[in-house]
Amino acid sequence: MKEFINILGRKFPSRVPSNCFSTNNDADILLEDKEIVGKTIFVREAVSVEYKEQNCFQVINPSQKEIGLWAIDGCFVGNGKALSATYLKKCDAAFGHEKCICFIEFKLNANPLANIKTIRENREKAYEQIESMICFLRDELGQTDTLAFEGYTIEAYICTPPTYPHKNTAITDLAINFLETYQIELFEQNTKIIP
Repeated sequence: MKEFINILGRKFPSRVPSNCFSTNNDADILLEDKEIVGKTIFVREAVSVEYKEQNCFQVINPSQKEIGLWAIDGCFVGNGKALSATYLKKCDAAFGHEKCICFIEFKLNANPLANIKTIRENREKAYEQIESMICFLRDELGQTDTLAFEGYTIEAYICTPPTYPHKNTAITDLAINFLETYQIELFEQNTKIIP
């Protein structure tokens, strides 16, 4: 992931991507889109199981690989600012290691008791935010059909409240479309296991 950040640093020197990048090699890592800080961070203090389920994305890292976190919203792209005139939306962050980059959009603050229409709208908004970020990077970095870097697997995650129904045709349709359009797997889940 550091090489990816170095590429971004050369392409966007005024945005200084390295200032928005941190690492962690713990076996159990939590990511949180921390409102008070205004960006996605590694959770460094102990939290309750309930807090983790309601606020965090968990990276299970048994080999203790170095996991990089690139804070996009609130750091690489300041609050309220678009990526460009073409790409108006951005996802919250990206995380990964030497073989994988995962784009993530947090929707944990969504109403956990929302109706099906609102849940669908939240998913679609998250999809659009990740899609916009990937298209922006693809175009800015001179990629062709998809965002691809030699040796990296690219994934996307929508992080939703545990009360959201996960066996749902709406998310399945979004995931299929994302895979067909960008050759990137889209998951709605709050955990990733690093092999």
